[in-house]
Formats: sequence, C-alpha cells, structure tokens
Amino acid sequence: MGGRGYSNNVIGYLNSNKRTVEFEAKYKSNDGKIDILVDKISPKAPTMPIFSNTENKIYAIVGKNGEIKSIGFYNDKHILTKTIHLDHMDKPINGAHVHEGDSYHHKSSLSRALNKKEWDITNRILKIWKEKRSK
Repeated sequence: MGGRGYSNNVIGYLNSNKRTVEFEAKYKSNDGKIDILVDKISPKAPTMPIFSNTENKIYAIVGKNGEIKSIGFYNDKHILTKTIHLDHMDKPINGAHVHEGDSYHHKSSLSRALNKKEWDITNRILKIWKEKRSK
C-alpha cells in the first residue's frame, strides 16, 4: 500500500478478511497528515480502514449524510490506534466519544469522552470540511 505517488484514492482493508474498500480523498492537508475521505464503493455505510497508506496519518470519514462520521488516528506502523465517533452515542458517553485501538475490536465499555487535544483536532477537521463544502 502506498509508494505510488500522489493520488486522490486510498485503499483500505476493513477487517481481518481483507475486504478491500476504496476511498476518494475530498481534502488533503498541506502537510499530508489529514485526509477527508468518502467511501467510493459503499458511501451509505462507510467504515474506517484499519491500515493507513501513510504513517502518523489522520483520516476523517464522511458518512451518508455528507457530514464527518468518524476520525481515525494511525501510528508510525500505519495501524489504526484510535477512532473518534461523531455520529452516534455510546453509553455512558452522550455524544462524540473515543475508542482506543482499531474500530473492529473495540468494546463499548472502553469508550471515553474526548480530551482537549482530540476536541481541537476534531473542531479543526469539522471547520475544514464545512469550508470545503460551502465552496
């Protein structure tokens, strides 16, 4: 994965069955660390890839309503380490919440509220997406 130059497409593996999904990047930050992605195959049920093409990447996934659904954080080994969910509640958290680890093996009991740094990144991404959509 990766190493083939700049592209608006991101290939991701969704689970251990290696079901491949292709995303289209609707926004890429100047520093290359943040992409806002739309699932090209099943945009009504987008899912966070468990691997990234780039180390230390942040992917924001657009949901079926056109809003940011989730934000994934990847480490220097290209592995999903944390996901912020914006589109649903996860008791006992009422609203946006974080799951550590990949989004396929998390447990609701392990969700927590966002810390200040996570809120700052989330608000930055939401602002970028709002400005991008208004053009």
